[in-house]
Amino acid sequence: MADFAALVRRLVTGTARAWWVLLPQLMILQLLQWLVTELSFRFASLVIDISGWLALGVFGLSILIVLAMVVLQMRLVSNHVGGRRLIPADLRLVQARVHDDEFGRFLGLTILPFLCIYGAFGEIDRRMQRLSQESVAIQDVLAGVTLTQQFSIDPLWPKGAFLLLVLLVLFAVRRSLEFANESTTFRGFGYLAAFAECMFMLLIIMILRELYSTTEMSFRGTRMAAWVEAVGEWIVSHMAPVASLIDMVASGMTIIWPLVSVVLLLPALWFALAGLVHGSKVISLADLWQAGVSPKMAVRALVRRQAPVDAGGSRTVRHVVLTVQELLFGDLDDKYIPAAQAVRLAFRGGALFLAALSVLHTLLHLLGEEILPWLMVRLLGGHVYDFWFRFAPMFVDLPVELLIEPVRITLLSVAFAECLRRVRDVSENVRNQEATA
Repeated sequence: MADFAALVRRLVTGTARAWWVLLPQLMILQLLQWLVTELSFRFASLVIDISGWLALGVFGLSILIVLAMVVLQMRLVSNHVGGRRLIPADLRLVQARVHDDEFGRFLGLTILPFLCIYGAFGEIDRRMQRLSQESVAIQDVLAGVTLTQQFSIDPLWPKGAFLLLVLLVLFAVRRSLEFANESTTFRGFGYLAAFAECMFMLLIIMILRELYSTTEMSFRGTRMAAWVEAVGEWIVSHMAPVASLIDMVASGMTIIWPLVSVVLLLPALWFALAGLVHGSKVISLADLWQAGVSPKMAVRALVRRQAPVDAGGSRTVRHVVLTVQELLFGDLDDKYIPAAQAVRLAFRGGALFLAALSVLHTLLHLLGEEILPWLMVRLLGGHVYDFWFRFAPMFVDLPVELLIEPVRITLLSVAFAECLRRVRDVSENVRNQEATA
């Protein structure tokens, strides 16, 4: 308990100091994030009846800009608390050579965990719903169909096939832009690739939601669903203890799963995003440190693992095969595996570290999602729906975001720097003990 209290105190004091020093910059970035979100809702709701693709593009661009503001805040805090200085100089040279230390690259790396957070915890659904409500409020009628309905895969031909074709085109365009960003000095390709990645992920999320909804509705009308219902009724009538146990387990899961997801999964995903802001090579370095490799040897291993820069001369069959392999499976090494390593890093930073991060992040989450909004609504007093719809973003959402989000982002950056120090120190202690023995 003493170690846990000391770790919590170190995270709290580090967060408070960094937040206070960087308060003007953090507030400006957070205010820009809120402003972009509000303007994007207004514009997208105006054009949703004209073009669903234009509305989706505005929606995706707003999410990308929100992510950019989050990444900028994390970079700002990390530079202040010394997290970036923990990266060895040799590794920084490797990052610069492979464009792994550029802002556009960070956006591409962090889109996956960011949209996972937004999708898994209902933020995408809330934004889609609000977009529909904005369209009703501005145009006075529900013009046409909602954004979700415009991208429905029913019927499979031709709408479903067309959306699949768009996904393939987006994937090819995004990979081409990434290759152009790596082989040229024009960094705009990196931002365009991040936007294409955001649109690709949003379309996948919308298609998966539609598939789930269609499959569920279709299953309800099948004979198998009737059999399942009959089996449930038979268990209730003939095996009452088993039915009671099933109900108890189901009721327990409705309580346990939200608790586990908010207390453990949500901090781990945000921690993964904070880790990827440092670059995928830093995550790989921390993974090698955890395996007991010394920092110097870990950097050498990463440098050896990095393929040399292609001079562009050979056009052999092997070169073509390697190019196709990179096109199809490069995301595994570039984005998905580093994201999984970053999540694992939160759990392998030690039980005390995970507990301290979970407790502090959960407290901030409860303040931002439950306590402060409830308090702001009570302070403003009772009003009709039209008032809350028009003024809640400014008088409720904005104050809460300005108070909570910069603190939470600062905590995550401070926690990642602390985690890097812990895994580095553990690795060095293990190496020293082995040398002494």
